[in-house]
Amino acid sequence: MKFIIGFALKNIWRYKKRTIITFTAISIGIAGFVIMDSLLKGAHYESVRNFIDYESAHFKVYNREFYKEMSDEGFLLLNEGINDYQELEKRINEQGFLTAPRISFSAQIVNEASSGQRPFTVIGIDPEKDKKVYKLPETVLSGRFLEPGKNEVILGRMGAEKMEVQLGNTLTILTRTKYDTYQAISVDVVGILDPPNPNISRAYAYIPLDIADFSLDMEDSVTEIGIFSTSRNLNENLNRINSIINNPNLQVLSWEELGKDWLTLSKSKTTFSFILVVMIFIISAVGVINTMLMSVFERVQEIGMMRALGMRDREVLWSFIFEGAAIGFMGAVLGLLIGFIINLYQVYHGWDMSVFGDIDIGYRIMNNMRGVWNIGSFIFAFLFSIFAPAIISIYPSRKAIKMEITQAL
Repeated sequence: MKFIIGFALKNIWRYKKRTIITFTAISIGIAGFVIMDSLLKGAHYESVRNFIDYESAHFKVYNREFYKEMSDEGFLLLNEGINDYQELEKRINEQGFLTAPRISFSAQIVNEASSGQRPFTVIGIDPEKDKKVYKLPETVLSGRFLEPGKNEVILGRMGAEKMEVQLGNTLTILTRTKYDTYQAISVDVVGILDPPNPNISRAYAYIPLDIADFSLDMEDSVTEIGIFSTSRNLNENLNRINSIINNPNLQVLSWEELGKDWLTLSKSKTTFSFILVVMIFIISAVGVINTMLMSVFERVQEIGMMRALGMRDREVLWSFIFEGAAIGFMGAVLGLLIGFIINLYQVYHGWDMSVFGDIDIGYRIMNNMRGVWNIGSFIFAFLFSIFAPAIISIYPSRKAIKMEITQAL
């Protein structure tokens, strides 16, 4: 066996150009596969983080009727809120969870300075409690965060740019109260946010919770309570919170339930994109396979000579298998090295997408696209690149071996 392996390794460099072309094709295919797999998974994981940090928290408590209407028809029924929410918050906090009460409502925001008007989802928040559950304060691009008791607003950068909003502008929020009467709330712009979640940046605005409560006649009720948990055991925490609330009119939803629609779409996109990457990888592998087939068929006379000199058929076969595996191994090492170096950059730095403007690629990410480490893809690519050329070498080798020695010569 030692002789056969040595013989196969020597044969690799008998055709240097062909060998270089072959393992270069393998390395390019592997590097591309590893890099794209990392980016696709990174986009999904980053979307999940941005959804939790800026939209859903880990859990949300809703009035059942409010959530049903919101999810089915898109309407926000302010009269179906959570009453006595402070007492409910207290019970939840005692069990180690952090809470953030909110009032969400649909509105038209008017900027008289630019005559602009757009639909927004406006959310009344308690600044102190909210920053313990969500990461909005970390995204203030200009100005400052909200202060309670003041008629002021902060909104996402993309929404502000669409309406030509500047710090200090006075906006008018047109909406309906809990009792379905028209209301106009005058607020001053004190901050512009630049969150990594495009949904928030595009169509969300925030005002102090007490201002929302007074202006919408909420009578000390809220539409939702966001909950942050240090434990990542989703089902266990969900059961705990349900037992704490113990109210048939209220329901607790995890971030997975709240984001099930876009999560399904995101996974479908990732799967489809992964299939495209695999197809590119296979196309690269086909080139390798073709090279291996040519290599064997062109050496039929050589195979006949080896057999004539007393080399057994099994030994001839294994020599070509080892030769294919060795070429694949070299391609794998080079490809994984290239993939590792590029992935190192895209994991810790990412690719700046701001040069393309505020594009929507279907994920909850913007400006920076990062990769993740996926050891499984490295292992898969490494094994595939070794075994594919080795296995492909079997067919033409066996065909050549079955020929009569005189015919092969």
